[in-house]
Amino acid sequence: AKGKSWAKKGDWKAKHNASLTAKGPGKMANKKGAGKTGQAGAGKHGFVAKGGKTGGKMGGKMGGKMGGKMGKNSTKDFVEEMITKFLEMPAPWKNEAVSANRPLVFMHQHRAGGTTLRKLLYNETMHLVCATGPRLTWIHGVNCRAFKNNVSDAAVYGGEFCWSGKHVSCVTNFREPISRITSCYAQRLVAKRKVAPYCMAKLEPQKLKTLLVNYGCVNEPFRRLGQCGVQTGADATDKRKRMQIWNNTLQNLASCVPILVDHQETFSAAVKHFPQFKQAFWHMKKEKFNLNSYPK
Repeated sequence: AKGKSWAKKGDWKAKHNASLTAKGPGKMANKKGAGKTGQAGAGKHGFVAKGGKTGGKMGGKMGGKMGGKMGKNSTKDFVEEMITKFLEMPAPWKNEAVSANRPLVFMHQHRAGGTTLRKLLYNETMHLVCATGPRLTWIHGVNCRAFKNNVSDAAVYGGEFCWSGKHVSCVTNFREPISRITSCYAQRLVAKRKVAPYCMAKLEPQKLKTLLVNYGCVNEPFRRLGQCGVQTGADATDKRKRMQIWNNTLQNLASCVPILVDHQETFSAAVKHFPQFKQAFWHMKKEKFNLNSYPK
């Protein structure tokens, strides 16, 4: 947003120091359409830009500097340096005319209002199709564990998959970490999968960690934005591997416009970047999210 940022750097540390990726929104809406992402990344890393300012130049700097510092004898995780470089990246480019050649991809992160947003985007897409003719098509219902998408002629995509090969726009959803973890535990582990007890405190720490990681309750951004796969390696004991995943996630996130569903002011950036879908994003303000209560 011109002349403003969603969150100052100091404010983020106070509000979101529990979440590595939540810092993204602070800078990405801070510049008016600066830079381009270039072509979406090749291979399995869906949103690494190749050839635009974001991916080519900054990605090379980050990779080089981090690679040089991450020697076996180093004991430090260079999280602060990675975040600083991330915040220096240009904002994603605006897409005022979403089309099959310049599609909009909603990277759906679970337990963060994503299902509601997918429905709203779908409804808005159908409205645009009726108003402008069949130039916009939609894909939804992609299996969240497949991480694949074989459809190439749609203009709006919503799901949980990796991406390559097109000049895409991206929007993704975040939620305050503790609320999302609690919601994920109650809905996914207790109610749906039935692999965890009603009371989280009954689990041994290592068992709790394994469940939260295996079912995406604590590492969802790394699964969607870091690499293609359910097991991300974001908590790997090998420092080089661990920081590479973190770095990949931040580089890919730089191509996306993030929405913090707990902070309605962040919806304005999505509206500015994708004005065709402003009604869908503004409607999110009216939605109430679950209270993370356990099933009775």
